[in-house]
Amino acid sequence: MKWMIASDIHGSAYFGAKLADRFEKEGAQRLILLGDLLYHGPRNDLPEGYAPKELIPILNGLKDRIFCVRGNCDWYLFLNPGSVSIPKGGSENSYMIFEDGIVRLVSLDGRTLMESGKYCTEQ
Repeated sequence: MKWMIASDIHGSAYFGAKLADRFEKEGAQRLILLGDLLYHGPRNDLPEGYAPKELIPILNGLKDRIFCVRGNCDWYLFLNPGSVSIPKGGSENSYMIFEDGIVRLVSLDGRTLMESGKYCTEQ
């Protein structure tokens, strides 16, 4: 399977259209987008062709072939399940559960450490 991998469109309909065209010309089956799709970010200038509302239909036209992750300029939700065997920074051995729209960080002894962005002191 051929995959195209790209990131940081930053709301540019101009470059988004060019990418969609190259995706079709490459004959790739999947487009992996590594974040920063619609927003230019607080530290960046506006890119050429900045028009997020025009970019959305371009990406939606490929929606059955796109896999995306959020980037640092996207809506700042980051999930890190920690480590099962070698936790860092004083954190506990842990894993993550995603169920019914709720994310829980859980210690290996079954205690909920964090739930949807809130630290838990007791369970």
